[in-house]
Amino acid sequence: MKLRALPGLAVISLLALAACKDKDKDKPAGDTAAASVSGAASASAAPAASVSCDAVLANIAAMDSKIDADGKKLFQALCESKSQPIRACMLAAKTMKDLDACDPHPFKDAMKPAAEPTAADLVDMDLSTADPAWRGWVAKGPKDAKVMPDMLKGARIAANGLGAYDITFVPRKTKLADTKKGIEAGQKIMGSSTKTTYVTDTAEKLEWITEVGLTKVWHFTWNMKVSGKDVTCSVGTMGAASESMVALLKTGCESLRRK
Repeated sequence: MKLRALPGLAVISLLALAACKDKDKDKPAGDTAAASVSGAASASAAPAASVSCDAVLANIAAMDSKIDADGKKLFQALCESKSQPIRACMLAAKTMKDLDACDPHPFKDAMKPAAEPTAADLVDMDLSTADPAWRGWVAKGPKDAKVMPDMLKGARIAANGLGAYDITFVPRKTKLADTKKGIEAGQKIMGSSTKTTYVTDTAEKLEWITEVGLTKVWHFTWNMKVSGKDVTCSVGTMGAASESMVALLKTGCESLRRK
């Protein structure tokens, strides 16, 4: 489960994560595991109680103190797609080698293509399940999507699969100049292997396209005023893999309203 030699979309996700650094602080990790299991193999049995990704992240951070905020976010996304037996194995791992043995191909689930929904497939979703700050607010997403917490008091609507529907709302404006600095910092790290093109660059809307080889991904971050409330709506970390999908995600942003 090492973060080296990532596929094209994962590389692009790291660029997007760099852009997020100035927007929000990471959520605190949960409690570490109280019990220790000898070896990764013995941890493969399903646990009696569910294993949270916060606990898994705490264990990973304890094993490797060099994992930064971006690495934690990537591990969080990976953990959320894993079964309870795999999470239990990750929680019991004592070394990074043990962690790798729990799931030798961590990106296999994320690389499954998702069927692209249409506007007709979108339904109202209650954002209050993500955080009480969103009580009385709804936004549209596919029926198979879930509403979950994201960043500081954020609400994320996301479906499973590569290139799936994924947007996040946060209850405040974002300084898009800082977001752009994060994008450009990521570009410098990746060098000439990536190309970033800004489509819209204003105080309220930042839209850009990232290219890695033949992979082209659309991103955006919008500041909006809805019912007198300042809100930022952004595409998910992995971006949108097509112009039709990015248009649908923008429709999702624009659907935010009070019930």
